[in-house]
Amino acid sequence: MRAVMVTMAALLWVSSSWAYEPRAVETMPVAPSWKVCHTDADCVMVDIHCGDCCNYDAIALAKQSIFASEKQKFCHAYPTACDCSLPAEMIAKPMCVHEQCIVRIEKEKP
Repeated sequence: MRAVMVTMAALLWVSSSWAYEPRAVETMPVAPSWKVCHTDADCVMVDIHCGDCCNYDAIALAKQSIFASEKQKFCHAYPTACDCSLPAEMIAKPMCVHEQCIVRIEKEKP
């Protein structure tokens, strides 16, 4: 009986401690419906990494506020943020290609 109680206590401790671990998945999933567009102006670039570590994607401008709200909920347990930037000669911009928002990274024109 004592062994069963110790095992149960260990299981409860392990399962409760997992609830406080950072997410193994560090990127916010983007629903395909959030990427629908007709022009480049319909798209906005977002960082889908929970720590804002330059993992860019593009979504419809109309979905930007819902994305921010959902990302805050999804990434609530992710503990750190990092600073990041593209190399100086590179630029990233959201574009609409085949009615889907994408991020295009290209060299800056001199």
